[in-house]
Amino acid sequence: MKVKAILIGAIGIILLFGILLTLTLKVVSKPLASDEFIQLMYDGDVQELTQEQLKQYKDDINQELIKLKHRQSFGKIYLSLGKIASLEEAYEDSNNYLLNVISPGSHTNKMIDLKVYETLAVNYIAMGDIEKGYFYFNEANNVAYQLRDAELTASFYQLFSETLLNYTNHTSFPIYLLGEAVELTNDYYKKIQLRKQLASVYELNGFFDLALNEFIRALDMSVEEGYEDLEIEILGRLSLSYYSNQRYQESIEVINRYFELSPDDPDLIYVSLWLHNHYYLYGYESIQEELKSLEEATSNLSIEQKIQYLIFIDFNQAFFLHSDGRYEECEMYIRKLQELKTQTTVSDLTSLLIDKMKLDLEYDRGNQEIDYVKEYRQLLSDLQLTNDSVERKRLIIDNVLLHLLELGDYETVYQYTTDLQKPVNQEVRAISFIMAMIQNSDNSHYLSKNNITSMVLKLGGYLLTALAGMGVTYGAYRYNSYFKSLKQKAKESTIFDPLTKTLTKEALYETLELEIELGHNEIYYFLLIDVNDLSSYNESFGYLAGDKVLIEISNLLKIYFPNAYISRHYGQHFIVVIKKSNEEELLKLITSLINEISNNEKISAKRQITCCIGVSKGYLANTLDIDEQIKLATKKLQISKQRGVGSCTM
Repeated sequence: MKVKAILIGAIGIILLFGILLTLTLKVVSKPLASDEFIQLMYDGDVQELTQEQLKQYKDDINQELIKLKHRQSFGKIYLSLGKIASLEEAYEDSNNYLLNVISPGSHTNKMIDLKVYETLAVNYIAMGDIEKGYFYFNEANNVAYQLRDAELTASFYQLFSETLLNYTNHTSFPIYLLGEAVELTNDYYKKIQLRKQLASVYELNGFFDLALNEFIRALDMSVEEGYEDLEIEILGRLSLSYYSNQRYQESIEVINRYFELSPDDPDLIYVSLWLHNHYYLYGYESIQEELKSLEEATSNLSIEQKIQYLIFIDFNQAFFLHSDGRYEECEMYIRKLQELKTQTTVSDLTSLLIDKMKLDLEYDRGNQEIDYVKEYRQLLSDLQLTNDSVERKRLIIDNVLLHLLELGDYETVYQYTTDLQKPVNQEVRAISFIMAMIQNSDNSHYLSKNNITSMVLKLGGYLLTALAGMGVTYGAYRYNSYFKSLKQKAKESTIFDPLTKTLTKEALYETLELEIELGHNEIYYFLLIDVNDLSSYNESFGYLAGDKVLIEISNLLKIYFPNAYISRHYGQHFIVVIKKSNEEELLKLITSLINEISNNEKISAKRQITCCIGVSKGYLANTLDIDEQIKLATKKLQISKQRGVGSCTM
């Protein structure tokens, strides 16, 4: 009996021990939240986490921190909390966590160091501290070089390039980063994604042929591998690329394939693209049925969804009507858009697009009560401040810059493009750093797990990097050429009137003062020409029509007086200064000019244009004589205007 009791007791102890051991093993086998999160970082899946998932990880990891007994675990916990804060856009908090990981005396491994430096680089770029962003990029790149882990480095390059594109104007360096990432990764799904991104960046930099080639390669790979989701994405982007190159038929063919693969829930941007292609190929009427169908489809939507759809429809209607020159109908839709904006929440970019369309309409209609330079400058500033990616904003910004160039505001355009040059210089420095790092390395087998990259670097060393550097340098050259062109235009704007390409008033004075200094003792004739009733002409037909009149008249003046100094005095007034002229012949030329202006088809196509002219003559001994002759010509002009249209008084 005693033996039996002992045996039962022993079995009980064994069972109890077994239960405790099982519980202990369960606790041990359950991975810590920080370990799980860091593995997601290594796998590149952390960006896909929802806000709820991030919050759960954050709570669990903070609990780990409270119970922490070993300092060696601080690194992975602070890294995890730092990355979560970064994903929540709490960049200051993120940096505080991350800098603790790499503080003196802390013990980490290279994998953690890579992720710390990578996240710091992203944070500082997002915060606008570009220098620190590139500093930590270089630190991360050094660690990646030592680790020789191709997939980790490809993910790092992809993340940093996306950050640059989202938060800066740095569009050249991502070409290198994404091109290298394509070669580094062996994951075909990721390789296709990277090719698609690389194509978009090529397009952003103006390399349209390279972009199309890369899109097509990515599309072929996605079809071969059976990745239909990627095929749909690439078809959409490829159709946009064809459209931006004005290859509308090819764009329609690609977008029709996109709709075949995603008929249930097509992105509205591609619906808009289909409409725009049809408009340019077949005209305004061709897209009305589709717009009507879209409007009918809104009947089953919620109020919020319906308003969003109506904004989409009305915006496209306004765009097509504006393009067709049907300004009154366009204005009606713009008013509707502004009303709809007050009823729902729209993105900052959408709101600015509506404002821009209204401003463009007033510009094309010739409303002279608006200071267009001021308004377009403000629009440019607002566009730069929006949080949308550079890629989404670039086409709109380029269009605003074109308007400012048309208005002669070369200073703003020059300043904007000068700011774009700074990123190029920083990108060249980043490329140079990588080249130096590879050159100075004792081990040329960079990232030996990747055969292609190892072979390139073993046989050609830094050839790929050098080529990328050349690409960035070419980008710098391209921008510099643009700057030189703008600088020249800015210089010319002080010499030549931007509209008529005649001398400015200041340039006319400088030219005549030089004549005086050279001692040209001759009689000068000053013709002051006034285009009659141009203000009412502008009100009737728009100021752009009025501008065309001034351009055509300036062209006539250059033909009639090829050796004269011709200046746009102000508004609708021109000054023509002629020396060594036979007065009788000059009068015949003036009479012929007045008749030509009245009867010229280009000038008087909408309504007959007439002018009056006042003429003075005299010697120029000093600058005061120039003022005196212009005053005399002005008085003669007033007499001509009293005499009636088409008059000349000498």
